[in-house]
Amino acid sequence: MAEHCAMSARSFSRRYTATVGFYPAKSLERLRVDAARNLLEQSNHGMKTVAMVCGCRDQEHMRRAFHRHVHTSPTSYQASFRAS
Repeated sequence: MAEHCAMSARSFSRRYTATVGFYPAKSLERLRVDAARNLLEQSNHGMKTVAMVCGCRDQEHMRRAFHRHVHTSPTSYQASFRAS
């Protein structure tokens, strides 16, 4: 993102944080979790596939980020949509 804005990573991070209120990495994590939520709600894809499609490093990384934002595991979240 910094390169796209023709800024150094540090300058971009400071300006982004001052404007948005949190670090660029947290925004990206939130976008990935939102994408994972949509996939889990609307598909039967496994966690490995969802993690890969959403740009997460691996399943564990997705699970931790998901839990930070949604306060439940991706498996439990998906199961709640399969039960209804």
